[in-house]
Amino acid sequence: MRLYPDLIPHEKFHKGIWLSTPKTPWYYFLHKNRDYTLPQNPKFYSTLDDSIKPIVHLLHQNNIPTTPSCSGHFYSKEHYIPTYNSLLNNKKLINNDGVILKDDETNKKYFYQNKNYKLPWTKDEFLDKITRYQLKGVLGFEDKNKDIFYELPNKDITPIHDKGITIILTDCRKKKDCQDIWYNIHNNLSKLF
Repeated sequence: MRLYPDLIPHEKFHKGIWLSTPKTPWYYFLHKNRDYTLPQNPKFYSTLDDSIKPIVHLLHQNNIPTTPSCSGHFYSKEHYIPTYNSLLNNKKLINNDGVILKDDETNKKYFYQNKNYKLPWTKDEFLDKITRYQLKGVLGFEDKNKDIFYELPNKDITPIHDKGITIILTDCRKKKDCQDIWYNIHNNLSKLF
């Protein structure tokens, strides 16, 4: 097992699972082939960003599995300093005693230990990258025949389709714009069901 703490391109969020630790506001990416199912963890919905929660509920109510997602965020660099410090602490744990990670979709736990594990950036590099990266949003869902893909609005989003998964990508500069985009996507999808 090899974990990636790095900033995974949003269009690849669906190509693995995301694992968290209780004390770190971060997800580690584990690249692996997977099937998409409805979440088995009752606490799953509490892990979702507010802007996409109604869309995920709507899709799940219609038995459409979703993939890992993010609505996009608008925090300052200072907001991410404790995150970096937590990642640094986790690095030390991973190098030595190991850590327990959890998949929020299934509630399955994983143990990870790797004496060669390291972070791919310095603190300043991380803060520069994350403040740009966080502006993008992504939501994927099963759509084998592109039935939903062809009904998506073309304004303000980039829809792509990859092996039966429709992926909606956003790139906002203001929180309100991002919230409006996800609200409009929810309204659009609501008309389909």
